[in-house]
Amino acid sequence: PLRMARVAAAIGSDGMIHEAPMVQWPGVPPSIQLLPPGAARTLGGFMREAVTAGTGRLLAQHPLRIAGKTGTAETDTARSHAWFVGFAPHGNAARQIAFAVILENAGYGGASAAAASGQIVTAAASLGLVQ
Repeated sequence: PLRMARVAAAIGSDGMIHEAPMVQWPGVPPSIQLLPPGAARTLGGFMREAVTAGTGRLLAQHPLRIAGKTGTAETDTARSHAWFVGFAPHGNAARQIAFAVILENAGYGGASAAAASGQIVTAAASLGLVQ
């Protein structure tokens, strides 16, 4: 999930992937260009469309313009795992967050994992982490 959140963050920030340190990092962590900015914006648009008209439409009316992608990881012996990865808000924003949610054995990502992602974005906004 952390790697997928970093990829979503790169798509939301013109292709720049940022280090995700697990401890306090002195200064600014290093970043690299994962994707060309135009490609990142194109993918971000597709992720927004997945929310407005696709499998993530449960979040289509969220006020913070979530962009994301649902996913389902099938298992042989139990219910599938539900995924949702994304970032918010879509478009030029002063402050964005990226996230990846996996709910084990929760079925399809468009329902449970998308709903949890919406709650995360709402909570981040209430803390002033998203603008």
